[in-house]
Amino acid sequence: MTKKVVFRKSLVIGIIILFVGASVVPSISGDNIESISISNEFVNFEKADIKGDRDELDQYMIDFFMGVGGVIGNYKDEGSSYYNWSIAQSFKPSKFIQTRIILALSRSTIPPTIFPLKITIRKNLIGENLRCIDIKPEDITEFPNGNWLEYDFDDLIVDVGETYYIVCYTTNSTDNLYIWGGNTNDTYKNGEAHFSLDDGQTWNTFPPDTVADMCFMTFGRDNNRPYSPSIDGPNSGTAGVIYNYDFTADDPDSDNMTYHVEWGDGGVDEGFVESGGAFTLTHSWDAKGDYTIKAKLIDEFGAESDWGELEVTMPRTRAVNTPFLNFLEQHPILYQLLLRFLRL
Repeated sequence: MTKKVVFRKSLVIGIIILFVGASVVPSISGDNIESISISNEFVNFEKADIKGDRDELDQYMIDFFMGVGGVIGNYKDEGSSYYNWSIAQSFKPSKFIQTRIILALSRSTIPPTIFPLKITIRKNLIGENLRCIDIKPEDITEFPNGNWLEYDFDDLIVDVGETYYIVCYTTNSTDNLYIWGGNTNDTYKNGEAHFSLDDGQTWNTFPPDTVADMCFMTFGRDNNRPYSPSIDGPNSGTAGVIYNYDFTADDPDSDNMTYHVEWGDGGVDEGFVESGGAFTLTHSWDAKGDYTIKAKLIDEFGAESDWGELEVTMPRTRAVNTPFLNFLEQHPILYQLLLRFLRL
């Protein structure tokens, strides 16, 4: 699911285009800075084109604006000092589970970028990385071209409607530089771009008259409950005898699960099971009686299935085979005399 976007050359030399506005932000002016425009073929990117089997498009800003992007890495604008730029985009997920992101990226060519780009998800700009992916330079197209690039990560549970951040940064080394496409039209209303010049220790938004957003797409899904497990095995038997019972384990989202089985006599079994797999457990009941086997599944995100149940009865106790009883069976008169004696 990788889509290409072309950064077209319009002037002469240079590799960087940036947001305009702040005094420390390089501008798109001068013979040594190149202005680039971005193909319109992605402006009307349809949701149906990027829908996955298990997730769907959640939050996005795909509207490129001519001459707008952000640098990530070590960069010096004419007349300023070198800074190690980090860029972040805030967003508010509407899906309980976040699955992957797609960003519009490019990288420096001369001199070549050699250190990986780190793409992270955070709850706070200055905080732990909830997810972190290292992207090799060779996996990102060289400037003046760029790509829509997809990055998958372990599913992440989020608080729907709360603010999260896509934070991108790289090693502070001369000319180690990436570019993240964007616009200054305030297209995305649930967040905005942020920048840091000191390796993420402090962050700023762009000036009030330049509300910037980066080009991004996040994907997610809602969580469905596992299906109620079915239970297959004997529904009657003899107390003290061990029996096998088969259980189904299916989840509509193909999530891994744990099972919880209650045997009706105080006994409980728990364990791990993959979606689509069955599992077998053994059990015996010590006493005669009627029992209800109950089983449920809990997926890795905490959603529980309804209970599956099977009624069983143990009407007989297990026969005790001893030499003395065998002797009495062979001498019924003695057996009757013994019974009369016990009743006295």
